[in-house]
Amino acid sequence: MTPEKFIQDIARQAGKITLEFFKKAEVQYTKKHALDVVTQADLAANKFIVESIKEEFPNDGIISEETGESNVDSEYIWIIDPLDGTLNFAKSIPIYTVLFARAKAGIVELAVVYDPIHDELCFAKRGEGAYLNGNKVTCTQMKTLDDTVGCINGSIRSDTVDRLEKMINASSIGRVAATSYYGIGINSLYVATGRRDWYMTNGGALWDHAAPSLILEESGCTITTVDGKPWTFADKTMLAANPELHKFISGVIN
Repeated sequence: MTPEKFIQDIARQAGKITLEFFKKAEVQYTKKHALDVVTQADLAANKFIVESIKEEFPNDGIISEETGESNVDSEYIWIIDPLDGTLNFAKSIPIYTVLFARAKAGIVELAVVYDPIHDELCFAKRGEGAYLNGNKVTCTQMKTLDDTVGCINGSIRSDTVDRLEKMINASSIGRVAATSYYGIGINSLYVATGRRDWYMTNGGALWDHAAPSLILEESGCTITTVDGKPWTFADKTMLAANPELHKFISGVIN
Protein backbone atom coordinates (compact mmCIF):
# COMPACT_ATOMS: atom_id res chain seq x y z
CA MET A 1 0.00 0.00 0.00
CA THR A 2 1.34 3.47 -0.85
CA PRO A 3 1.94 5.86 2.07
CA GLU A 4 -0.67 8.21 0.55
CA LYS A 5 -3.40 5.58 0.61
CA PHE A 6 -2.25 4.16 3.94
CA ILE A 7 -2.43 7.45 5.85
CA GLN A 8 -5.98 8.11 4.67
CA ASP A 9 -7.27 4.59 5.20
CA ILE A 10 -5.78 4.26 8.67
CA ALA A 11 -7.07 7.69 9.72
CA ARG A 12 -10.60 6.70 8.70
CA GLN A 13 -10.36 3.39 10.54
CA ALA A 14 -8.97 5.09 13.64
CA GLY A 15 -11.83 7.57 13.47
CA LYS A 16 -14.29 4.69 13.31
CA ILE A 17 -12.74 3.30 16.50
CA THR A 18 -13.27 6.61 18.29
CA LEU A 19 -16.92 6.67 17.24
CA GLU A 20 -17.47 3.36 19.00
CA PHE A 21 -16.57 5.09 22.28
CA PHE A 22 -18.31 8.43 21.68
CA LYS A 23 -20.67 9.46 24.51
CA LYS A 24 -19.54 6.51 26.63
CA ALA A 25 -15.75 6.79 26.86
CA GLU A 26 -14.33 6.95 30.36
CA VAL A 27 -11.36 9.12 31.29
CA GLN A 28 -8.44 6.81 32.00
CA TYR A 29 -6.09 9.40 33.48
CA THR A 30 -5.07 13.06 33.33
CA LYS A 31 -1.68 14.43 32.30
CA LYS A 32 -0.50 17.99 32.95
CA HIS A 33 -3.73 19.24 34.54
CA ALA A 34 -7.35 18.31 35.17
CA LEU A 35 -8.47 19.35 31.67
CA ASP A 36 -5.68 17.39 29.95
CA VAL A 37 -7.45 14.04 29.85
CA VAL A 38 -6.95 10.69 28.12
CA THR A 39 -9.90 8.43 27.36
CA GLN A 40 -10.31 4.84 26.23
CA ALA A 41 -10.80 6.16 22.69
CA ASP A 42 -7.41 7.93 22.64
CA LEU A 43 -5.66 4.73 23.68
CA ALA A 44 -7.60 2.41 21.37
CA ALA A 45 -7.11 4.62 18.30
CA ASN A 46 -3.44 5.09 19.12
CA LYS A 47 -2.88 1.35 19.50
CA PHE A 48 -4.46 0.71 16.12
CA ILE A 49 -2.46 3.42 14.34
CA VAL A 50 0.88 2.44 15.86
CA GLU A 51 0.41 -1.27 15.19
CA SER A 52 -0.66 -0.53 11.60
CA ILE A 53 2.46 1.56 10.97
CA LYS A 54 4.75 -1.08 12.44
CA GLU A 55 3.20 -3.73 10.23
CA GLU A 56 3.20 -1.72 6.99
CA PHE A 57 6.36 0.40 7.48
CA PRO A 58 8.49 -1.46 10.06
CA ASN A 59 11.57 0.67 9.49
CA ASP A 60 9.84 4.00 10.09
CA GLY A 61 9.94 5.90 13.36
CA ILE A 62 6.95 7.03 15.43
CA ILE A 63 6.21 10.03 17.62
CA SER A 64 2.86 9.64 19.38
CA GLU A 65 1.17 11.81 21.98
CA GLU A 66 0.04 8.75 23.89
CA THR A 67 3.01 6.36 23.67
CA GLY A 68 6.02 8.58 23.02
CA GLU A 69 8.86 7.96 20.58
CA SER A 70 10.35 4.93 18.89
CA ASN A 71 12.98 4.50 16.19
CA VAL A 72 13.22 8.28 15.72
CA ASP A 73 16.60 8.08 13.96
CA SER A 74 14.78 6.76 10.89
CA GLU A 75 14.51 8.81 7.71
CA TYR A 76 10.71 8.68 7.89
CA ILE A 77 8.79 9.56 11.06
CA TRP A 78 5.05 9.23 11.68
CA ILE A 79 3.66 11.90 14.01
CA ILE A 80 0.35 10.99 15.64
CA ASP A 81 -2.36 12.57 17.73
CA PRO A 82 -4.98 9.81 17.72
CA LEU A 83 -7.70 12.06 19.12
CA ASP A 84 -7.27 15.82 19.07
CA GLY A 85 -9.98 17.51 21.12
CA THR A 86 -10.18 14.92 23.87
CA LEU A 87 -11.80 17.36 26.29
CA ASN A 88 -14.65 17.87 23.81
CA PHE A 89 -14.86 14.12 23.28
CA ALA A 90 -14.96 13.38 27.00
CA LYS A 91 -17.81 15.88 27.41
CA SER A 92 -19.77 14.30 24.50
CA ILE A 93 -19.21 17.37 22.30
CA PRO A 94 -18.95 16.18 18.67
CA ILE A 95 -15.91 18.28 17.75
CA TYR A 96 -12.65 16.36 17.49
CA THR A 97 -10.26 14.91 14.92
CA VAL A 98 -7.61 12.29 14.21
CA LEU A 99 -4.26 13.95 13.34
CA PHE A 100 -1.68 11.98 11.44
CA ALA A 101 1.46 12.99 9.49
CA ARG A 102 4.55 11.47 7.90
CA ALA A 103 7.78 13.45 7.81
CA LYS A 104 11.00 12.84 5.90
CA ALA A 105 14.20 14.26 7.38
CA GLY A 106 12.25 16.72 9.50
CA ILE A 107 9.90 17.92 6.73
CA VAL A 108 6.22 16.93 6.77
CA GLU A 109 5.39 15.28 3.43
CA LEU A 110 1.97 13.72 4.07
CA ALA A 111 -0.79 14.81 6.42
CA VAL A 112 -4.37 14.04 7.26
CA VAL A 113 -6.93 15.68 9.53
CA TYR A 114 -10.04 13.51 9.89
CA ASP A 115 -13.33 14.54 11.48
CA PRO A 116 -15.13 11.23 12.13
CA ILE A 117 -18.40 12.82 13.24
CA HIS A 118 -18.95 14.45 9.83
CA ASP A 119 -16.81 12.00 7.83
CA GLU A 120 -14.61 14.83 6.53
CA LEU A 121 -11.05 13.91 5.70
CA CYS A 122 -8.58 16.62 4.71
CA PHE A 123 -5.45 15.21 3.08
CA ALA A 124 -2.32 16.92 1.83
CA LYS A 125 0.83 15.84 0.03
CA ARG A 126 3.65 18.36 -0.14
CA GLY A 127 3.55 20.28 -3.40
CA GLU A 128 0.24 18.79 -4.52
CA GLY A 129 -2.39 20.77 -2.60
CA ALA A 130 -4.95 20.00 0.09
CA TYR A 131 -8.11 17.95 -0.51
CA LEU A 132 -11.33 17.46 1.43
CA ASN A 133 -12.85 14.06 0.65
CA GLY A 134 -11.04 14.15 -2.69
CA ASN A 135 -11.93 17.72 -3.69
CA LYS A 136 -9.23 20.39 -3.74
CA VAL A 137 -9.63 23.14 -1.14
CA THR A 138 -8.09 26.57 -0.60
CA CYS A 139 -8.07 29.11 2.19
CA THR A 140 -9.94 32.41 1.94
CA GLN A 141 -8.42 35.51 0.36
CA MET A 142 -9.46 38.15 2.89
CA LYS A 143 -6.91 40.97 3.05
CA THR A 144 -7.65 42.68 6.38
CA LEU A 145 -9.30 41.70 9.63
CA ASP A 146 -12.59 43.36 8.73
CA ASP A 147 -15.40 40.79 8.53
CA THR A 148 -13.07 37.84 9.08
CA VAL A 149 -13.69 35.01 11.50
CA GLY A 150 -10.68 33.30 13.02
CA CYS A 151 -9.83 30.44 15.34
CA ILE A 152 -7.91 30.72 18.57
CA ASN A 153 -6.70 27.58 20.29
CA GLY A 154 -5.31 27.27 23.78
CA SER A 155 -5.77 29.07 27.06
CA ILE A 156 -6.83 32.70 26.91
CA ARG A 157 -3.81 34.20 28.63
CA SER A 158 -2.71 37.80 29.05
CA ASP A 159 -0.59 37.66 25.88
CA THR A 160 -3.59 36.34 23.93
CA VAL A 161 -5.75 39.19 25.22
CA ASP A 162 -3.03 41.66 24.27
CA ARG A 163 -2.87 40.33 20.71
CA LEU A 164 -6.66 40.38 20.36
CA GLU A 165 -6.77 43.98 21.57
CA LYS A 166 -4.20 44.97 18.94
CA MET A 167 -6.23 43.16 16.27
CA ILE A 168 -9.44 44.93 17.35
CA ASN A 169 -7.69 48.30 17.20
CA ALA A 170 -6.43 47.46 13.70
CA SER A 171 -9.92 46.66 12.45
CA SER A 172 -11.80 49.56 10.89
CA ILE A 173 -15.05 48.20 12.33
CA GLY A 174 -13.64 47.91 15.85
CA ARG A 175 -14.18 44.19 16.36
CA VAL A 176 -12.71 40.79 15.61
CA ALA A 177 -14.78 37.62 15.40
CA ALA A 178 -13.04 34.51 16.71
CA THR A 179 -13.99 31.05 17.85
CA SER A 180 -12.04 29.11 20.44
CA TYR A 181 -11.47 25.57 21.68
CA TYR A 182 -12.61 23.67 18.63
CA GLY A 183 -9.23 21.98 18.80
CA ILE A 184 -6.17 22.41 16.60
CA GLY A 185 -7.31 19.76 14.11
CA ILE A 186 -10.78 21.19 13.51
CA ASN A 187 -9.40 24.73 13.39
CA SER A 188 -6.89 23.79 10.69
CA LEU A 189 -9.54 21.92 8.69
CA TYR A 190 -11.88 24.92 8.82
CA VAL A 191 -9.19 27.42 7.78
CA ALA A 192 -7.86 25.16 5.02
CA THR A 193 -11.36 24.75 3.58
CA GLY A 194 -12.23 28.45 3.77
CA ARG A 195 -14.78 28.17 6.58
CA ARG A 196 -12.59 30.34 8.79
CA ASP A 197 -10.08 32.99 7.73
CA TRP A 198 -7.17 32.73 10.14
CA TYR A 199 -5.80 30.58 12.94
CA MET A 200 -3.68 31.38 15.99
CA THR A 201 -2.56 29.13 18.83
CA ASN A 202 -0.42 29.96 21.85
CA GLY A 203 0.55 26.39 22.67
CA GLY A 204 0.79 22.83 21.48
CA ALA A 205 3.18 19.96 20.88
CA LEU A 206 4.61 18.55 17.66
CA TRP A 207 1.77 16.02 17.30
CA ASP A 208 -0.70 18.92 17.47
CA HIS A 209 0.98 20.95 14.73
CA ALA A 210 2.64 18.52 12.31
CA ALA A 211 -0.40 17.51 10.26
CA PRO A 212 -2.11 20.94 10.41
CA SER A 213 1.08 22.68 9.26
CA LEU A 214 1.05 20.88 5.90
CA ILE A 215 -2.75 20.93 5.48
CA LEU A 216 -2.74 24.71 5.97
CA GLU A 217 0.33 25.34 3.82
CA GLU A 218 -1.03 23.28 0.92
CA SER A 219 -4.34 25.14 1.11
CA GLY A 220 -2.48 28.39 0.45
CA CYS A 221 -1.72 29.66 3.96
CA THR A 222 1.48 31.18 5.23
CA ILE A 223 2.59 29.31 8.37
CA THR A 224 4.73 30.89 11.08
CA THR A 225 5.00 31.07 14.83
CA VAL A 226 2.84 33.73 16.47
CA ASP A 227 6.01 35.85 16.64
CA GLY A 228 6.27 35.70 12.86
CA LYS A 229 9.24 33.34 12.65
CA PRO A 230 9.30 30.30 10.33
CA TRP A 231 7.52 27.41 12.05
CA THR A 232 9.69 24.41 12.97
CA PHE A 233 9.16 21.12 14.79
CA ALA A 234 10.44 22.77 17.99
CA ASP A 235 7.82 25.52 18.05
CA LYS A 236 4.69 25.52 20.21
CA THR A 237 2.76 28.41 18.62
CA MET A 238 1.35 28.90 15.14
CA LEU A 239 -0.21 31.64 13.03
CA ALA A 240 -1.84 30.75 9.71
CA ALA A 241 -3.73 32.72 7.07
CA ASN A 242 -3.46 33.53 3.38
CA PRO A 243 -0.20 35.43 2.70
CA GLU A 244 -1.69 38.92 2.61
CA LEU A 245 -3.90 38.48 5.68
CA HIS A 246 -1.06 36.73 7.52
CA LYS A 247 1.25 39.67 6.82
CA PHE A 248 -1.41 42.06 8.11
CA ILE A 249 -2.10 40.11 11.32
CA SER A 250 1.57 39.44 12.03
CA GLY A 251 2.37 43.11 11.58
CA VAL A 252 -0.39 44.12 13.96
CA ILE A 253 0.30 41.68 16.80
CA ASN A 254 4.08 42.01 16.62
